[in-house]
Amino acid sequence: MRRVAFIAFVVAGLAGSALAAESTGWKGSIDASLSFVEGNRNTDSVLIIGKMKQVGTKDRKIVDGLYNFSRQTNNLGNFETSTDLWSLGGRYERDFGNKSFWYVSARLDRDGVNDLNLRQVYGAGLGYTMFANDVSTWRISLGASQVLEDYQSGNTDYFGFQATSDYTRQIDAKLSLEHSFLYVPNVDDFEDYFFVSSLGLSYKLNERMKAGFRWIVNFDATPSAGSRKQNRTYAFTLGYSF
Repeated sequence: MRRVAFIAFVVAGLAGSALAAESTGWKGSIDASLSFVEGNRNTDSVLIIGKMKQVGTKDRKIVDGLYNFSRQTNNLGNFETSTDLWSLGGRYERDFGNKSFWYVSARLDRDGVNDLNLRQVYGAGLGYTMFANDVSTWRISLGASQVLEDYQSGNTDYFGFQATSDYTRQIDAKLSLEHSFLYVPNVDDFEDYFFVSSLGLSYKLNERMKAGFRWIVNFDATPSAGSRKQNRTYAFTLGYSF
């Protein structure tokens, strides 16, 4: 019951944020995948993804968040958590040329399975719009960042580069594709890096609802001792656009 109540609270909060955002010129979407299976091995899985964007004449404000949790019972009937992570990010972009822009960004991550209490990533740099039209948009950027990581086994702090890619394409009237990518290496040790990749395919059901598929990869080259470097999620989702 606590788990269901928590999920209901998250969904209600996102829905309320969506209604408030819509009245102030923000546009975005909320996608969710929920699965609760009772059998020889009970399995719970929750994936909630939210993204909002406000586009002005010369600037863009972007906020995104993710909650990903899954667990299943083992041979003894006890639950074992396989995924327990969330992230929250914000980004501001300002055009200063026909296709060029500068940006500042911040990101917070937590991964309970990999003993990451909190990762903070602050960045700033320059970007370029490769193309933007009615069918597709592709923006890339490169900048500097500071990374603060608080693991249960200790803390790390380093300066790094920050490379991002944000691509969207309207394949036809109902089908669309989007892919975002973030890569942050340590300038003092390029073997110390992490990246996040999110690929989404969406099919428009009506003016507000959509169905889709998500493939999300989180990779940390130097995680806490005994933790996995890579976490991959595949999910079919239902979404609401506003």
